[in-house]
Amino acid sequence: MAARLARQQQRLAPLIGVRGTREAQQRGDIRKLIRKAEARLADAQRRQATGLVDRRGSAARQRAYFQTRRGPKGGPVVNLTDPQARLMVQGSGSGSVQGYNSQIVCSDDHLIIGVHVSQDANDLHCWTPALAAAITHTEALDKTIGLVLADNGYFTEDNLTSPGPDRLIAPGTGKDVHHDAKHHPTQGPPPPNLSPADAMRHTLKDPAQARRYKRRSATVEPVIGHLKDRIGLRRYARRGLAAVTAELHLAAAALNLTRLYAATAG
Repeated sequence: MAARLARQQQRLAPLIGVRGTREAQQRGDIRKLIRKAEARLADAQRRQATGLVDRRGSAARQRAYFQTRRGPKGGPVVNLTDPQARLMVQGSGSGSVQGYNSQIVCSDDHLIIGVHVSQDANDLHCWTPALAAAITHTEALDKTIGLVLADNGYFTEDNLTSPGPDRLIAPGTGKDVHHDAKHHPTQGPPPPNLSPADAMRHTLKDPAQARRYKRRSATVEPVIGHLKDRIGLRRYARRGLAAVTAELHLAAAALNLTRLYAATAG
């Protein structure tokens, strides 16, 4: 859906401001397609956020059904081990798993400054609580957050315009960001008439801003890998949202203590 919307927006861009009856008709037709694509994308995001999208194959869904169903035929399918868990996409196209959405906010020197656990199947609504946790912790240390870097999982108008620190949120993959900055570069601030989404696209086509965004993969990705491989948090041992949140806080504290020890050991 997102790719379809982007294609229609690309079709519309050359026609903006062009005079002519034919061009006006084309703009009207494309805008109708854009509105339909936006509505379908919003509906898909809502369904994914509520865990209604199951990307497993038919065989995997059938196995899960017979493993979890209890009671009379036709009864509801539930997770009897942890009813608060939700259906999540596991990795990149590798199926689905019952679990939680864990958010990690880290500093440039690989210290975890905020965590958040949710039942949302995607990251769209996790921006505000995760950033709020990070701001609370940094302010307690009399520090401030200068710039937030986030991938395209957070790319919504609400997240682009919400109060808080300056931010660079990618409209696509990191590869797309650096391709556009290299082949379609911009300079200076975005024009004032652009939407928040288009303004961010304009900003990230600036090679200097694209280089700043590139730092994202060198900050949070190693921290996530450290949590999994060094701390051993590949799956939660506890059940329930509150217990899982406490477990993630404990793992984050353990990681930070090892970082601080390594930095101060003489």
